[in-house]
Amino acid sequence: MKFTQLACAGLVLAASLVPQAAYAQAAPVLDWEQIAQDGLWESGQRSGSFDVGQGQVDVNFDLGGNSRFVGFGGGTTTPDINDVVNGSAGIEDRTLHLQINSQSVNPEENYIKMTTSFADFGGPLEDVFFNLYDVDINSGGAWHDRVVVKGFLGDQEVATEFNFYDQLLADYSADSSDAVAQVDDNTLEGLKQVNNNHDTANVQVSFGGAIDRFELFFTDGLSTDRTDPSSHGISIGDISLGRAAAQTPEPTSLLSLGALAIAGLVSKRRLAAKSEI
Repeated sequence: MKFTQLACAGLVLAASLVPQAAYAQAAPVLDWEQIAQDGLWESGQRSGSFDVGQGQVDVNFDLGGNSRFVGFGGGTTTPDINDVVNGSAGIEDRTLHLQINSQSVNPEENYIKMTTSFADFGGPLEDVFFNLYDVDINSGGAWHDRVVVKGFLGDQEVATEFNFYDQLLADYSADSSDAVAQVDDNTLEGLKQVNNNHDTANVQVSFGGAIDRFELFFTDGLSTDRTDPSSHGISIGDISLGRAAAQTPEPTSLLSLGALAIAGLVSKRRLAAKSEI
């Protein structure tokens, strides 16, 4: 066997020796229903860390300007895991409910900010997605939902992708919706009022690549007749964590493995030659 053939064989063998952890692995779901059952989230809680599969998911909330968390109809203060705003899912599938009240309409300053970070999964996560529920507008102009979602890998922003609920197909494959508008690459606004137990104002959110965190801003849209908009809410469904992105081994490590493999093949060749003498 020529050296070039040995080298190729060695590199193939080296690739087979790369630890399996370096390749994509499946990751589970952050399930709000399960979190509630385990007693890991209380009404009004502003942060939490959850062990999910082999990694950790951190959820943190911040308030901007004069926005504040309230409850639906004067009920339990949000963030709250409940079945108030979850489309047609019913009581079997609770979501993380956010209800906002601001003293003025200023999307740049008044908002609820939710930061969700992923750690210890063996790399950034691909195919992360979740459903947003009830992005709509009050028919009387008392409030207007506006949601901004941004994905990140380190300091680099990753494209956000929105899929709208298609009432005829009963899925999230529609390119547009008569209930929700995508006003720019990252922003959604309600177009009409939709009941909390209907699905037409729901949107599925995903990302164009691997991320290690995403930020969600819930604020007031400009199409409201009030300078102090009434309480209004949305909710976040279970977060599918997809899988850890494949990690490419360092070139020096791959060459070292290749050299070891070549040495092993050469040694075997010598032993075989001796046995023929």
